[in-house]
Amino acid sequence: MLKTIFGQFLKILTLAGLVFIPLQLQAVIVLVETPLGSFQIDLLEDEAPNTVDNFVSYINDDSFVNSFFHRSSTGFVIQGGSYTLVDETLVEIAENLPVVNEFGRSNIRGTVAMAKRGGDPNSATSSWFVNVADNSANLDNQNGGFTVFGVVLGDGMDIVDAIHALTVFDATETSSGDFSELPLIDYPGVGVITEDHLVFTQITLPDDINEITDLSITNSVDITNPAPANSVTFTVTVSNDGSDDANDIEILEALPEGMEVPTGMVPVVSLGSYDVDTGIWTIDTLTTGSSATLNLPAIPSQFTNPECFFNQAKLSDFAGLDTDSENNSSSSTVFVGGLTTCSDLTLAVSTDVFFEAQCRTNFLDAFDFLVSVTNNGPDLAENVMATITGSLGDTAQDDIVIDFGDIAAGDTETFLRSWNLACARADAVATYSILATTDSTASTDSLISVEGEDDVPDNPPAVDPVVTPTPTPTNTGGGGGCFIATAAYGSYMHPYVKELRGFRDNVLLHSDMGQRFVALYYRYSPPIADVIAENVVLRTMTRMLLTPVVYAVVYPLMAIFFALIVISALVFRRNYIYQEKN
Repeated sequence: MLKTIFGQFLKILTLAGLVFIPLQLQAVIVLVETPLGSFQIDLLEDEAPNTVDNFVSYINDDSFVNSFFHRSSTGFVIQGGSYTLVDETLVEIAENLPVVNEFGRSNIRGTVAMAKRGGDPNSATSSWFVNVADNSANLDNQNGGFTVFGVVLGDGMDIVDAIHALTVFDATETSSGDFSELPLIDYPGVGVITEDHLVFTQITLPDDINEITDLSITNSVDITNPAPANSVTFTVTVSNDGSDDANDIEILEALPEGMEVPTGMVPVVSLGSYDVDTGIWTIDTLTTGSSATLNLPAIPSQFTNPECFFNQAKLSDFAGLDTDSENNSSSSTVFVGGLTTCSDLTLAVSTDVFFEAQCRTNFLDAFDFLVSVTNNGPDLAENVMATITGSLGDTAQDDIVIDFGDIAAGDTETFLRSWNLACARADAVATYSILATTDSTASTDSLISVEGEDDVPDNPPAVDPVVTPTPTPTNTGGGGGCFIATAAYGSYMHPYVKELRGFRDNVLLHSDMGQRFVALYYRYSPPIADVIAENVVLRTMTRMLLTPVVYAVVYPLMAIFFALIVISALVFRRNYIYQEKN
């Protein structure tokens, strides 16, 4: 019996492997040109193929020519794709057949999604928007979820933010359309709105951007343990293993802090040019099958204590698509003064204000810190600690110490910590400083401190759903819109809640049965969450019940293995009892 069960188990794993192998589709990059600058969108063909095809069809038939952003909602989205200007006449874009909803990825900042009509998940046509903030709590949980079909690349959000920062005017009385939040350029507030005031969008699929390449970078050093006064040479090689030529390549190869080019020596490149001041190696064209080399001499600018110098070369920009981003960077390390190991830490933090619609004793508003420490170096970073200090307005907050433990080379550890907010409060500014330390030797250019400040409003900001036309908001959660997991763990940004949300987005919502389960959960979870949030014992019990569920989501194979053990034990016990009776 056990052999039979194990054999079926292996078959299940094999089938699962066949089912979940992702399709490697060719990426498509869209260029959006505006009067304030251009940005690129990476279309997610593997996640929302029908939505991407729908969007590209509007581009190919020139429907988006002279279209413009007609909506900019503060702290929410910028939206376009509904109107164009033809011969100085405002025209609604002719809509193709609606596309079936393909909600999967969350509506976080920098994602691009389709707008649709209220109460109809499968009504998206031409109107699209860019999320300028994390709108997942709102847009993921209504009308079947809003389908994310693209991601703004690189520093493109700088352009999006510039558009979002424009003054917004209500032009509904002078135009036939929904222009209550119309962003305008240099409009004085009175008079006729002209073409020069509109934020036009020219949306194209440029051939040079969509060239397919595979750029790989290697980085080595001739002497890893030089004497303090001796120079070394870093050798960086970039190769094009793709099917097309790569154009406008920029590789960042800046010397580590504490090193400089020796007097009388210069960097040497086989192709292109290298700027010592910026550390940028520029190559106009690297033909398919070819490679180029940079030889960069370096020496410690001064030597006082044993040090390590971590040098990384990485692809920073080029005009095209890279089929394998894993080989776009490479590093080498120089040890001076007898050292043999080196870590290279970077510290990142994102902040958010978690709101509840009503103040509760055990479930307060919070200013959340999501702190991540990454070890980019070649060796283990031991006993990594981070300390958060700061204040809310004029009130100093207690220091928060985070113990990350040891972080292996290439790994990132993330923790969520919070400052509780008072129920009754005025607008304030949260000022914070975060310092990370390690017992290991850190490279001289490690960035291990972050400072910042954020506004903390006195009450939750009003948020309207992105729809065309705008419907009455759908209430997806009672008592402030939270669900059981959020009530149990105290924050929708808790790592366990994020894992469960990811399981919902990536698994449950991709099947009819899963969607039915999510719909039932949305219906009955909020009132239960209200009770849990107000009772410490219930919150503890709920966390205990949810913990095995979270581990099953994070470690599915381990969950199957333990389930197999339990099934085998039950079968063995049943057979044993049967044999005893006979």
